Amino acid sequence: MSLSRPCRAAAAVLATALLLVLAPPASADTASDEARVLSLIRQTRVSVGAPALAVDPGLTSIARNWAAKVARDGALSHNGALASQVNASRVSENVGMGPSIDVVHQAFLNSAGHRANMVDTGVNAVGVGVVWANGTVYIVQDYAKLATSPPPPPPPPPNRPPAVPTQPTPANVSIVRTALAQASARYSDPDGNAGRVFFAILNESGVVVRQVWSPVVCSGCTAGVTFTALPDGFYGLVTAAYDGIAPSAVSPTWAFTLDRSAPKQPSALQRVGGYATAVYSDPDGTPGWLRVYVVTPGGVVLDEGWTARVCSGCTATYPLPALGHGPYSLYAIAYDGLLSTVVGPNPFSV
Repeated sequence: MSLSRPCRAAAAVLATALLLVLAPPASADTASDEARVLSLIRQTRVSVGAPALAVDPGLTSIARNWAAKVARDGALSHNGALASQVNASRVSENVGMGPSIDVVHQAFLNSAGHRANMVDTGVNAVGVGVVWANGTVYIVQDYAKLATSPPPPPPPPPNRPPAVPTQPTPANVSIVRTALAQASARYSDPDGNAGRVFFAILNESGVVVRQVWSPVVCSGCTAGVTFTALPDGFYGLVTAAYDGIAPSAVSPTWAFTLDRSAPKQPSALQRVGGYATAVYSDPDGTPGWLRVYVVTPGGVVLDEGWTARVCSGCTATYPLPALGHGPYSLYAIAYDGLLSTVVGPNPFSV
């Protein structure tokens, strides 16, 4: 696999190893591939406490065009015109190629310069492009600090019109917990006045999908709310406090993933004729995929690929390649679109 030289440091050389990692199917459409890259970026930033990034249509178009170019060239290079193509005070770019999206992502993480671009807290937007060519995936990640206005403060509670502030507004609330569809935050007011907390849930495109006011709580107390019918997915949570006179500023975005349960380990993994079969199961009943690996005793991956998407409780099949005589092992990963589990090895002989 290959990486272009990042803006801050050279790429690290990666050793070949057995990588039981997740990557979208090579046959998936562009939107699915780009969603997977964005998911990996998001997970990496959450792991270090970096704020969530907005997916910018302009950056996305630039990244897609550059990914198409490097795929046509069959060689990696940076977009030297990136800084002039966006209205931004800061830009950076990762470009890589390899056998799968996850392998390229791991290469980015193993390179100090590429990883620094990915977790940079000085940018606020991202756009990605993914192009497959001759079994190789080319990935471009463009980051920027776009010139955007801060979000406006939330409206006052219903039936309570805003008033001219006559005293200091409450301090910004701090989010202390997100669990499933519940959220809480500490309300604080310098004058000790009671107040309410406004909670808003944003989807991964930055669109508000849920918003609710907490009941009135005392200064220094925790306000909690529950968001009903919130499906599994990637979200951001923002809050603001209101003392009845004026709202506080909007809090930074708290990124979180909502997935009530990961899929179970694939069961009954076995070779049946020229196929590998296993049962996919998810406690939530969410359909998903299996990624199957054929591995030699020495740990060399001879073949890997995705099954078709199947229902929970259904059997997924994967066509095996022609194999010479000898012992082999099967591994399988179950993936519901958010979380994954792995099972193996399951030995067999030809």
